[in-house]
Amino acid sequence: MRISIIGGGVVGLFTGYIAAIKGHEAVVYEKEKALGGGASGHNAGVIHMLQTPFRTLKSRLALNGNKLHRIYSRNIGYTMRRVEAYLLSRSYIHRILDRFLIGYLDKYGIRARYIDIDELRRRYPFVKRGVKSGIAIDGYYVVDPMEVLSRLRENIELFGGEVRLGYEVDSVEDDGECISIDGEEYDYVVISAGPYTAGLATQIGINPPIQRYAKGPMIRVRWFTDAIFAELKLFTRNRYTKGGAVIPTPRGDYNILGPGFRWVNDPEETQVSKEEIDELINRYSSIIEIDVDVIDAFAGVRVINYPDDDYIISLKDRVVALFGIDSPGFTAAPALAEKIIELVTTQS
Repeated sequence: MRISIIGGGVVGLFTGYIAAIKGHEAVVYEKEKALGGGASGHNAGVIHMLQTPFRTLKSRLALNGNKLHRIYSRNIGYTMRRVEAYLLSRSYIHRILDRFLIGYLDKYGIRARYIDIDELRRRYPFVKRGVKSGIAIDGYYVVDPMEVLSRLRENIELFGGEVRLGYEVDSVEDDGECISIDGEEYDYVVISAGPYTAGLATQIGINPPIQRYAKGPMIRVRWFTDAIFAELKLFTRNRYTKGGAVIPTPRGDYNILGPGFRWVNDPEETQVSKEEIDELINRYSSIIEIDVDVIDAFAGVRVINYPDDDYIISLKDRVVALFGIDSPGFTAAPALAEKIIELVTTQS
């Protein structure tokens, strides 16, 4: 079977890879001249374990994707660094609520435990005195996003597939007998082009959901710790973001702070302002003492299905369109790809 994938982000490349290793002819189209130009190359590289609400498709795919990354990282050859994740709170109320939360997470197979704050401070002296309670969650990893994308491309080509960089697809045509891109015929086309999926899908009669763009500003700081630190709050003003964290990197040469969250009107609006940098520094300085020697700032823009923030996989005839693959899309990518290839092979 000949399968085309429009979009060379992590989901598109994983789809091409899984198609190729299963013996299909896979061709991935990417409009940028290099990999990583979109959100897949501009993220913190966290392989998540915890994604709420748990009954959503994105949560189920993220949990499965976490397991699959551990398998595919060995097969494909990218590095995964296992890290502890600490959710800290400045509220005494959480000393009671944390234990209920641990029991709740256990029902979904997520291993969490209550942590003694004094013991945590002895291990990590930079944790602030204002932190009153916290839990540790097992199963988190960090990766280098660009290494993952590069290894995926290499393995697609190793198994006879093709990645065409600098090739922007303007139209997809379905004449009822075959589907084609610029006159080249395919059995199936998968559209995984982030903010550009909706326009392409509309051409062949797939109605996209209402969507909004969200920018996630991040900064790299010349400081390193070996664990993820995030603040756990009772209430959040924005249900579309988990609030980001202090995140280590696989090589251990710097940390990432973020991502933040900002609604934007343009998917190309990735510039990070001084105000956004200061906002990130202030957010995490409430729970830890951190060296704010900023190396640089960057941002990715993700597409959110609004108001129902969940992934949508639409299949019409020979076309699969993916809508709203926002955070934790990098974690869910291998599970999404397996689901897509299973979907098209079952239908054919």
